[in-house]
Amino acid sequence: MLMHHDPTFGLPALLLLLAAAPTPAPGATLPIPAAAGGDAIITPMRQDLAERRRDPGERVILEDHFPGYAEDPDWDYSWNVGGGSTTFDATAPGFAHLEVITPADSSTYRNAEIKHYAMTPLLPPYCDYEIRLRNSNNNGWDAAGEEPLPGTGAGSRGWGLWNDQMVGADATVIWFCSISPESGADFRGTRLWIIRDGEQVLLQDLGIDLTEWHTYRVQWRADYIGVFIDSMQTPIAEITDPALIPDVGLSLTIWIDNYLIQGDFDNPIVGWLTLPPVAKYIDVDYVKVYQPLPPAPVDAARRPPDGAQ
Repeated sequence: MLMHHDPTFGLPALLLLLAAAPTPAPGATLPIPAAAGGDAIITPMRQDLAERRRDPGERVILEDHFPGYAEDPDWDYSWNVGGGSTTFDATAPGFAHLEVITPADSSTYRNAEIKHYAMTPLLPPYCDYEIRLRNSNNNGWDAAGEEPLPGTGAGSRGWGLWNDQMVGADATVIWFCSISPESGADFRGTRLWIIRDGEQVLLQDLGIDLTEWHTYRVQWRADYIGVFIDSMQTPIAEITDPALIPDVGLSLTIWIDNYLIQGDFDNPIVGWLTLPPVAKYIDVDYVKVYQPLPPAPVDAARRPPDGAQ
């Protein structure tokens, strides 16, 4: 995942491909065109989601269950570079497959990523998100994310919300991120990251096996952040000080790459790693971003008297 978005790469070529392609019928199989640099992408397929049942207590911003294709048409695939690809597996219930080809040397940046800028909630910025996924390995760490296991993975990977900046004075993120042992001590590890305007609010070790399916859930309010994994009712982390909570609109990203970060958060030194000959991918079952709605007001004129049935 690059440090910032480069709007000159990839997206114009993708738009040309979409404009030239015929509109498919629902359920049709789409060809996989070549993106800039020759990397594989799959053209997103439109599907009307209006009939999907919604919780009346929430406003859905983004929801995609990847049933063999992308349900949402606004995913950005332009950062699939250096042998990275995004494809979709129709094996029930279906999932998105982000993969970087290995082995690979450190001569170039290698990344598989899906981003969704169109879902950014601007006013207000606050929302909840859920992502269910699994990883091919633990990114160079043991299953608890504590001890290095050389040759079992390298680079960075992550999923959650950001503002296009991973580090630096403008960086704001609420995400789950794994960085392999080769990177500097400020960055390496499998952690929950919460950063506001370049200031580290929370870097907390997750201590979980990334190769298992997990559901990652975040509640984000102006005065509260709660972070949950799987079906736990008790958050693994909470923040209640509004001064520490990100207060700008963010967008969703999921990536896996060969990133190397040395130095510290104030002065990061970025490079690329050689990838060992082990599978390097993320399978994404679903993503959902939504805003809880306030309860509907009760019409006093129609409220039954006290004690009435």
